[in-house]
Amino acid sequence: MAADVAGPYETWAGSRDASLVNAGHLSINDLMLLVPAIAAVTEHLGFGLTSSVMQYPPITSSRLFSTLDHPSKARVAWNNVISFTTSAVRNDGRKDLPGSDGRYEMVDEFRDQARGMRVPDRRQSAGRR
Repeated sequence: MAADVAGPYETWAGSRDASLVNAGHLSINDLMLLVPAIAAVTEHLGFGLTSSVMQYPPITSSRLFSTLDHPSKARVAWNNVISFTTSAVRNDGRKDLPGSDGRYEMVDEFRDQARGMRVPDRRQSAGRR
């Protein structure tokens, strides 16, 4: 399971300074890109990836996870979360972090849209006419 943090934590005195000075927890590379390479050389390893509803639109997230599902042979899990750091929201081009209720409304709408766009499992419909 890999958590995806899109900006430094701002929990100490409302500033990101402590995270930056102490390298406490900083943005990391997008681990989604590593899944096909690791999946190609493993058979029994699952991949749990965390993605915020504020990082990608639902269609993009659905396509990414559907695409990762094929080379991994269905070994990818999607942990869909809401962002809680202002820095992550600003890195995404937004001005402010919506309130908690607003973020949960966003995730509900996001999930509904993403579920509607999911690519069906080809194995279930194989051979049917």
